[in-house]
Amino acid sequence: MAYSLSDQIDFFKDYISKLRDNAGEERATSIISRSLYLVAASANDIETTYFNTNIRRLQYHDYPSYVSFLVTSASKNFKELYGLGARNFLILSAPPLGCLPSTITVAGRGSRKECIEKYNQAAQLFNTKLSAEIDSLNNNLPQSGLIYVDIYYSLLDIIQNPNKYGFEIVDRGCCGTGTIEVTLTCNELSPLCEDASKYIFWDSFHPTERTYKIVVSTLVKKMFNSSI
Repeated sequence: MAYSLSDQIDFFKDYISKLRDNAGEERATSIISRSLYLVAASANDIETTYFNTNIRRLQYHDYPSYVSFLVTSASKNFKELYGLGARNFLILSAPPLGCLPSTITVAGRGSRKECIEKYNQAAQLFNTKLSAEIDSLNNNLPQSGLIYVDIYYSLLDIIQNPNKYGFEIVDRGCCGTGTIEVTLTCNELSPLCEDASKYIFWDSFHPTERTYKIVVSTLVKKMFNSSI
């Protein structure tokens, strides 16, 4: 189950209250302001909530308007976290949603060889707007450090060039059939592949540990080189 960012902020408020009770006001404030907050949002909102259900499409008749809504909502959440004392953020971009096995299953019309372009276009638009909004927040929130982390192209390169990274299976995950199972439907009763290191995806939505390691390694190198 994926909790909304607003729900997670409520959990964070509960944590702050407990932290203050245990560490005291001054120490709690220091811990909160010096901590690093990793934010990964939008993938479920775009891929599942918008494209794969009708609820949001009744409100937003095209994905650009929905993407704008998501970025505005994200900005409000970042400001709320800032108001609670958080200062340092790593904010992940949306991944190439059109290349996820679950997307290909639902929208691929029987073909598993190509990514679904409109999903990727929506992700790219979201990322462009999110990056610009983060720049604006950094300029307007004193002592804030919001860093936009682009995972889109790192993951897309792995998907488009699997042999380059030693992967063999691109279009399905290791768990179950690998085409539709995700979270609770990928469980102890689900059959698993023999070697997950050959798969880019663990289930139909989430990459394997090896994929994440490659993405993170690539991003760290880029961030280090850009800071020199």
